[in-house]
Amino acid sequence: MLTKTVKIGKSGNGLWFRIPAEIVRARNIKPGDEVEFAQIGEN
Repeated sequence: MLTKTVKIGKSGNGLWFRIPAEIVRARNIKPGDEVEFAQIGEN
């Protein structure tokens, strides 16, 4: 499993984060793809 810590940004009323390039390459993620993320642990 590939893990990476990222910072959360703010845009208007929403929040965002960037997906690190190594994860994009490993999962072949492209603009417009749908992704799912899950909380692991307490934080």
